[in-house]
Amino acid sequence: MDNVDSTEYLSIVDIMKILRKKIVFIILLTGICTSIMMIKVAFLTKPIYMASTTAVIVKGDTSVVKSSHKAQYYTENDISLYQKMVDTYVQIAQSNLVLSKSAQELGTYQAAELSKMITAAPISTSSGETQIIKLTAVSSNKNDVANIANIYCKNFINESMNILPVGEIKVLDSAETPDSPIPQNKLMNIGVGFLFGLILSVGIVLFKNYIYSLKISNEKQVNDLLNIPVLVTVE
Repeated sequence: MDNVDSTEYLSIVDIMKILRKKIVFIILLTGICTSIMMIKVAFLTKPIYMASTTAVIVKGDTSVVKSSHKAQYYTENDISLYQKMVDTYVQIAQSNLVLSKSAQELGTYQAAELSKMITAAPISTSSGETQIIKLTAVSSNKNDVANIANIYCKNFINESMNILPVGEIKVLDSAETPDSPIPQNKLMNIGVGFLFGLILSVGIVLFKNYIYSLKISNEKQVNDLLNIPVLVTVE
C-alpha cells in the first residue's frame, strides 16, 4: 500500500477566508480585551511619583580645583580616581546593607520592597566621566517618595564612607515632593490590549480550524489516508 501525504497547506487566501467567517468573534474578543485595558488604565492604574537626589564624590578637605603643589588641592589624579570609584559606590548603594538600613529607618517598607522602588546610577555625560550619582525613588505615595529618596541617600553615604572612605560623598541636591505623577503612555497600554485581543482571537480561530481539519469528514479524506475505496456512507 502506497503512503499518501495527506498534509494540507493553507494559503493566505484560505486563511483570510477562515478569518472572514469568524470576523464577528474576532471583533468581539478584540473589543473585550481593548475595553478591559481601557478600564484598567482609567480606573485601576495608580499614579506613580518620582523623586531624585544627587550625591557627588569630592576630596574631603577642599572642593576647589587647583594646579599648585600646596597642602590642599584637587589634582587631576584625584578627579580620575573619584570618577573610577563611581561604579563601585553605585554597587554599594544597591547593596542589601544600604537597603536594610533605609527600610529600618523608614519603618514602613521591607528591604525587598525598597529594592523595587529605588535606583542608583551615575549621571551620564558626553565624555562618560562623572563624579555624580543620582539616587531615585518611585512610589504611589506622593508625600512619601521624597523622604524615601533622602533617607536612602543618607544611608548610602554613611555606609559608603564606612566601607570605602575614598574622598568624601556630599549631597548635591536633596529630593523634593513632586508636583505631578510620572506621565504614563495610556494610548500604548490600550494598543497593547488591542493587539493582545486580536492575536488571541485569530489564534483561537486558526487553532479550532486545525483541530477540525484532523477529523475525517468526507470520502476523499478516507481514501487519501487509507488508500481504499468507500463502499457505504451513513449520514
